[in-house]
Amino acid sequence: MSASAQICPLGSTYTQQSSPCGTISPSISTTGAVKFCIGDSIGLSTNSAIPVDSVWICWGDGTTTTSLGNFTLAAYHNYGFPPDSCFCNGANSTQLLIGIAFYKDCPPTYSYDINFRPVTIRFKPKANFNTDTTCVGQVANITIPPCPAACASGSTSDTTRITWDMGDGTLPYNLWSTGISIPVPQHIYSSAGNYTVTLTLVNDSCGFSTLQKTITILDNTVLQPTLTAIPACAPGVLLVTNIDPFPR
Repeated sequence: MSASAQICPLGSTYTQQSSPCGTISPSISTTGAVKFCIGDSIGLSTNSAIPVDSVWICWGDGTTTTSLGNFTLAAYHNYGFPPDSCFCNGANSTQLLIGIAFYKDCPPTYSYDINFRPVTIRFKPKANFNTDTTCVGQVANITIPPCPAACASGSTSDTTRITWDMGDGTLPYNLWSTGISIPVPQHIYSSAGNYTVTLTLVNDSCGFSTLQKTITILDNTVLQPTLTAIPACAPGVLLVTNIDPFPR
């Protein structure tokens, strides 16, 4: 069985060891922050007490790095998934396990030492919302679309600051979320017109995102229907005009 086949499916933080060819006793260290944003490079340095024949790294996203005939390995990896979108179904970060395996051959057997290191990948915020026509005096029709299923796994972490500017001169709404959802303000416009709504998401760890969309607010005037009788034989014809196209 190959080293990658052994370590990649494992989802535990335990260490596996076997030492018929000598104890490997590896040292492992990561470079950079404890938590990373999508697009950041993660550095991993390894060494061992005795020379080994190969070092395998399974990065937790299905990719591997291999060093043959070298017991010192310095590698960097870029995590480019999942795609940035909303808060990814209630999670703005996900944790992966990096597996590191050292192998020393001494036919017909070998020594090995497999270790795991957790790494947290934070999603970058992405502003996303829809608007629909609303009448004066009603709560503005603003909705948040669902996030892709690809972002369904993970756990919440950083708090994201959310600002809604409704474009009508009122003070912006400053809200906060830990990734469960993007709260939408219950805003009511006092006059008809087209307004520019601006949503800004700010995450102290992974940057910000801003999106603007127009919302149309209609006048709430109720038209009075006009009834006109048209001469005709019984039972007659009744003409109704000035009908409100937006019934309240």
